[in-house]
Amino acid sequence: MKRRPGAILRRIGVAAASVFIGCAFISLPSDSVSRGRAALDSYSWRQEPTGHEIAVSRSARSFNFAVLGDLSQYSLYLVKDVMHLLSSSSGIALDRKTKYSTVILHDRKVFLRAKTDKKAFNEVGITDELLAMVMSKVPDDVICNFASLYQDHDIVYSVIFLSEEHNACLVQGLLASFGVHAESLDFPSLLAMCALYDGRRLGIRSREALSREWPRLIGRCVANQGNAG
Repeated sequence: MKRRPGAILRRIGVAAASVFIGCAFISLPSDSVSRGRAALDSYSWRQEPTGHEIAVSRSARSFNFAVLGDLSQYSLYLVKDVMHLLSSSSGIALDRKTKYSTVILHDRKVFLRAKTDKKAFNEVGITDELLAMVMSKVPDDVICNFASLYQDHDIVYSVIFLSEEHNACLVQGLLASFGVHAESLDFPSLLAMCALYDGRRLGIRSREALSREWPRLIGRCVANQGNAG
């Protein structure tokens, strides 16, 4: 029997959560330092006039998404499951009644239409500025790309364009829409996301502060996940 991509992702998510909870019983200071460096490298940074780098993240308390296009049946279940995991890790509620802040255009002709029919993209909330960003410097044979629109140090809108049935770029784009750049959805990327948003809620957003407070942030993440379990 053919298994839905969403079902596979759900199993991955459960496994990741199990590891996450298990870490509550392990103290590895040296490992936390190395994970901290890797997490900082996975964040998107914007520089203040003072020279300090601030990690970008979502400011809203809730988010919503849409999956559109003639290939959307290949990604809808996957995107739903990933978004639930990202909601849990970031602490940002998934509210299907709010305006879209992430749009996935999964369509065979998405890149061609982006060049010839900008109005269609405007109608789903994708501005000319964001369209230009996602189409910037893409090769003629591009099959996937993603971009986010920022306001100061906040992510306000994200898009993912994908023109083939399956590509790892989709999950990478979903992670990036929350401010974390990673090759796959796994324990380190979920931990990095939790620390990023817990830090934001505590006012810890600069590179220096996040680096200094990393052990405390992951301790809080593990404790919270353990309590949730």
